[in-house]
Amino acid sequence: MGENRKKERARKCGFKVYLFPEERVILETKAQVARMTKSDLIREFILYGEVRPSNRAIMSDENFKALVYEVSKIGSNVNMIAYNSNLKHSTGREEIELLKKEYYELLALYTEAFLLPIDEEDGDEEEL
Repeated sequence: MGENRKKERARKCGFKVYLFPEERVILETKAQVARMTKSDLIREFILYGEVRPSNRAIMSDENFKALVYEVSKIGSNVNMIAYNSNLKHSTGREEIELLKKEYYELLALYTEAFLLPIDEEDGDEEEL
């Protein structure tokens, strides 16, 4: 009966994953360190691993939209400064100060959107 049970539990569902070469090296290294096959490592992850939120959703995030807007605004100002510089052979201090201000706003938006960690649920979780 033990042999029959093994046939019932045989894994029959396969899938293909396409990786970058560096991702393949990481998978192979992690499997080797864990002394598992790559398949066993992936199964272990599926059953017991955690998934971190992806940054792919950032495209619809309001911070990203604000960042794109600021970059566009700065690009317009750089073009205006270049135009005025070529026309007058000089660039005004006010224009440069405005550009600096917008750069710092852009940097703040970038930091908020991409560098700050994603908040966990306000620390209300109980430790097990």
